[in-house]
Amino acid sequence: MFVLLKGKSDQLPALSIVALGLMLASLLSISCTGPISWQASPTPPPSHPMKPEDYLSLLPLLKELPTSQSGGARLQQDLADLSAALAALCGGAPQEAEEKMQRLMENSGSELLRSQVFSLLMWSYQHRGAWPEMQRLVEGQGERIKSLYSEDIAQWAQLATEGVEAPGQKTVLPLIMKNGLPFLSVSINGKQGDFLIDTGASKSMIIASFAAACGVFPLSFKTVKTPAYLIQKNKAGRAVLSELRMGPISISHHPVLVMNSLLYSFNIPKIDGILGWNALRHFRLEIDFKGDTISFSRPAEENVRSRNFFWLGYPLVRLQTESGQDVFLELDTGAHRTLFNDNLEKRGVLKIEGDKIIDPWGPVEKGGFSYLWPASRLDLVLDGFLLKFQKPYLKKNLQISDQVRIDGLLGCDVLRLGTFIIDEPNGFFGFRAN
Repeated sequence: MFVLLKGKSDQLPALSIVALGLMLASLLSISCTGPISWQASPTPPPSHPMKPEDYLSLLPLLKELPTSQSGGARLQQDLADLSAALAALCGGAPQEAEEKMQRLMENSGSELLRSQVFSLLMWSYQHRGAWPEMQRLVEGQGERIKSLYSEDIAQWAQLATEGVEAPGQKTVLPLIMKNGLPFLSVSINGKQGDFLIDTGASKSMIIASFAAACGVFPLSFKTVKTPAYLIQKNKAGRAVLSELRMGPISISHHPVLVMNSLLYSFNIPKIDGILGWNALRHFRLEIDFKGDTISFSRPAEENVRSRNFFWLGYPLVRLQTESGQDVFLELDTGAHRTLFNDNLEKRGVLKIEGDKIIDPWGPVEKGGFSYLWPASRLDLVLDGFLLKFQKPYLKKNLQISDQVRIDGLLGCDVLRLGTFIIDEPNGFFGFRAN
């Protein structure tokens, strides 16, 4: 997701001249690294099915539990059932997956496994906008879970179902590029605003001042947990846009978060909100950074031989090395550049080649800056093309959730190579050179 500093400008921390100099030097270093390029890949990598333990953090831990204990055989069956549920979820059959996971929630004797399944079910329900089902799931949990979720979900569950109206043909709209990030002009109740297209944000967001100008008011405000890099605790309210328009496209009853604080970032003069994945997922998208356009069309059912794109709380892309090793990256159009996780070094896919540098776009963590490590060249296969990272950067312990294990973030630097096709209903992420 796009890195934002929230709060008034006079509350930003004072940085020393030395620190600013180090950050600038790092920024110049990154901008001067070897380019990202592509070439046709004549030979596809060896084919093999995805395994849930490749991208779920808790499955390896669960599989290490001794099977000799009482109930060990049952646990192994539960793991097999969870793998089948995940195969259905990643294979484009969410309701089938939910039924399997509901049975696991009811019958599994493993508290650790049930906690994993609970998170996956919550993600799937949220993704489909199935608020009543989510409400029933939470009501069946303990008091701690109820206290965390019940009030918010009860508000969502009372709202009308989201709807989408779009022309039968492809709709092409202009991108507004701001500091290398893609924005789109949207209309809310007749007011135009510039929204960041951010696939890494699970929900759309709107700034409170712009929301008020549009006549949109939150159901309630509450302090929300924010990452360490944010200056202060932020407040968010839940609201529903009666209509969100993007050219001739209309999304009705669209759930959003209303952010109470202003948003600041490097050299971006105006940001009224974020167009998150809950808006983007309805469409087949074609993002052409070179032509400064984005096209929307309703996805037609296709027979995709090998799905390489799926949603597990975040949109994940499955790429492969030429030898066939899977590399799972979160698709994040709100990130300036692609980063890789240090677990690729542990797996022998990459190796560190140089001293650490300050991450100029990253969060300021407790005790100082966050850091990046330059790594060896990496070639990844996508849709018949070879994406060539001449000098990638590693970030240690890069993680998006406790459940999902990623190998990195796929950012806007890669998207500038050509046109990228994003079709989540059909599980397809592709590339077209232009």
